[in-house]
Amino acid sequence: MTIATTMRSFLSKKKAGTWLIPLLMLLSPTALVAQNRITVRGRVSNEKNAPVPGATVVAKDLKGGVTTDSSGNFSISVPAKATLIISSV
Repeated sequence: MTIATTMRSFLSKKKAGTWLIPLLMLLSPTALVAQNRITVRGRVSNEKNAPVPGATVVAKDLKGGVTTDSSGNFSISVPAKATLIISSV
């Protein structure tokens, strides 16, 4: 029995509303959370506009972060209203 046959059999025995609505309710918060994230791309430079490789870029109050590449560039996915903290030694 294939998956398609199994699904057709399941759907023919159950009303779509009995499982579809709870499934959509379960997945909706996940979709909303994912939509509130943005990707921030940038370049960290010093006062002479030279790139700062190895600088750390983190979102305030969140775990994890990224480091800049050899050209000072970074890309990080954060909540839309996050505050970025950049530090370098």
